[in-house]
Amino acid sequence: MLFTAEFTIPANTLKASPASQLLYVDQGIVTEFMVYPRPGHAGLAHMIILYHEHQVAPSIEDMDLCGDTYPVDWNDNLPLDQPPYELRLVGWNDDDTYPHTFYVAVAILREQQTVKGSLATTISNALGLTTIKRIFTGGD
Repeated sequence: MLFTAEFTIPANTLKASPASQLLYVDQGIVTEFMVYPRPGHAGLAHMIILYHEHQVAPSIEDMDLCGDTYPVDWNDNLPLDQPPYELRLVGWNDDDTYPHTFYVAVAILREQQTVKGSLATTISNALGLTTIKRIFTGGD
């Protein structure tokens, strides 16, 4: 499942009193974070992502996500196993003139899907089976 949000941080938003927005998600495992600063940030807007008031992105407390235009994507393995199932987007903006927006996407794999996949992998490995992948589509 993919959950998305656009998070706009007003101009002159201080780190000491940041803007925040909730991103409602579902129970499961975060497999990927995708953060896209809109063009024009010039590295002036910053954000972090919290789960239950604990910083999960970036995972190092003194770091934040910033940039200009280029996406910041990474794979993860973060279990979301305690309600409420929501991520808090927190940001500040050093720009004194313009608000800046981050587009945030989070890919979540339901735990049932991981159990089925891991069970199938375990059985295949135990029986010495391999998965055959189609490399030709056979179209016109």
